[in-house]
Amino acid sequence: LLSVLTIGLIGFTAWRQWMVVRFFGRAWNSPPSQTTPPPLVSILQPILSGDPTLPQTLGHNLAASSTYAREFLWLVDEDDAAGREICGALVTAYPGVTVRLLLQPAPPQGVNPKTFKLVNGLAAAHGDVICVLDDDTMIPDGGLEQCLPYLDRPGAGLAFGLPYQVNFSNAWSSLIALFVNTNSLPTYVPYASLHE
Repeated sequence: LLSVLTIGLIGFTAWRQWMVVRFFGRAWNSPPSQTTPPPLVSILQPILSGDPTLPQTLGHNLAASSTYAREFLWLVDEDDAAGREICGALVTAYPGVTVRLLLQPAPPQGVNPKTFKLVNGLAAAHGDVICVLDDDTMIPDGGLEQCLPYLDRPGAGLAFGLPYQVNFSNAWSSLIALFVNTNSLPTYVPYASLHE
């Protein structure tokens, strides 16, 4: 029984690694060129204070270069005074960027708070393309231009980026970063090949 489990685990690991190699082989062999850029991209971010890097992360996204017209919808709990303060300071610091701070009431009992915020944000979005970012996600310069052209492929309805942690400021952050960075590719990519 142990040898069967060992062979199964080796086979499963080999399959996951092969799917990662296959994924990047397909993606880089024929990168798409976007025929028509979207008139407006709405970036929805459910925000919750508590992360000490929140101001830097949100500020990075506002400063990231993009040729696309963007609107940021920051979905902040009404009772999150620290989150409102951080977001208000950033809106003031980046007057040339369209940011809408949407204060959210507490979700109904039994409703996921993040999903509740995103549904409300979607209803308020004006963009032709909707991007959902966690509040600890940073968009690289030109990241939207690299990702969104994949939506022009026939049958595509979703494009995604892979998580990569960059915070190695202390031992705990380093452990989390190492865990995420070594597990994101084999965790997310292989299963995308199982179903359209």
